[in-house]
Amino acid sequence: MVKMRKIIGYTLGLLCLLALPECTMGGPARIAFNKSELAFGVVNEAQEVVEFTFDFTNEGGEALTLQKVESSCGCLVATFNNAPVPAGGAGQIKVRFNPEGYPGAFYKTLTVHSNAANGPQVLGLKGIVKPKNLPIQQWLPVQIGALRLRNKVLNLGNFNSSQPYTQTFELHNQGANSLKVDSIWSSPDVQVQVQPATIAPKTGALLQVTIQPNPERPLGFFSQALVLYTNDAATPVKTLTLQGAGQRPLPNKETLDPNEVPAIVLSETLFEEVEEVTQGDTLATSFVIQNQGGGTLLIDRIVANCACTKVQADTYALKPGRSTRVKVTFFTAGRIGRQHKIVDIFTNDPVTPVSRFILRTIVLEKDELSNKD
Repeated sequence: MVKMRKIIGYTLGLLCLLALPECTMGGPARIAFNKSELAFGVVNEAQEVVEFTFDFTNEGGEALTLQKVESSCGCLVATFNNAPVPAGGAGQIKVRFNPEGYPGAFYKTLTVHSNAANGPQVLGLKGIVKPKNLPIQQWLPVQIGALRLRNKVLNLGNFNSSQPYTQTFELHNQGANSLKVDSIWSSPDVQVQVQPATIAPKTGALLQVTIQPNPERPLGFFSQALVLYTNDAATPVKTLTLQGAGQRPLPNKETLDPNEVPAIVLSETLFEEVEEVTQGDTLATSFVIQNQGGGTLLIDRIVANCACTKVQADTYALKPGRSTRVKVTFFTAGRIGRQHKIVDIFTNDPVTPVSRFILRTIVLEKDELSNKD
């Protein structure tokens, strides 16, 4: 049986597709956010609502109008001014996050709809909500000797590869003796500190990781080891994995020639499978990347947030007006429940250096599907 699929996509820049010479930085409105993802760090569930803003500018030639902002969770409420933003103007989207009832790690999205040629835009919010009165064994479930932490994989998220970037992680000494970090091994462009270096019994510490600019580091996703050498008698050597995704350095937009600036547009930004998917099935979809700018669009890398999701583009260099199809294949083996897979596209577009495509579905066990029949 052919499965019905609901593609929540958007046909972008229809007029531009018919009149490509006008699709430059001086033409239609183009929305540019100061950041596409916000990392909260650790938020206490017991605390009050957290407020923050996403700042944006109109990098196009026509007025920009926000139409609506869709949230993936009722815990996020966004407000904005729908008055037109002139070319070169700026605006804000104010967001309130209520952590009550959402303990643990989270990743939420806001989809911003506007009249921009490069819209809609998907903004990400991630962090960890520390539950009320939760024992340390549940809050930091991973144990390596006397050391507790949330995960052996330290996820840095996306960062600008031309600037130092720092992320902090929680540690806890559950032992009866002081735990001392004698030395740390990492690659030369990664600086790591544990504060304090000697962790008293039954107390916490912070692991601070700073990525330094490295022109030899490939853009996009990377994964490497990080090793802590300690005085822990049970497990003195503690090996962790550091992951992240570097973005291309952004040029000064004021010095750019509009006729030489690429402009990425995705045919859709969200795919959602609404029919039942059985564990072991392969789910495939695709989307189109088009260059609506005046310069060549270089696709540095297309990366999924899971090894279970494979992506492949037909070509990685697009002259003005050209397009390429990106195939996305999700292998559901070993997966169960609600799935949220992210595909990041890293390019030389100075307005939108990282674009995002999201695949959502729910994977059922075979027995569960049989019982429903």
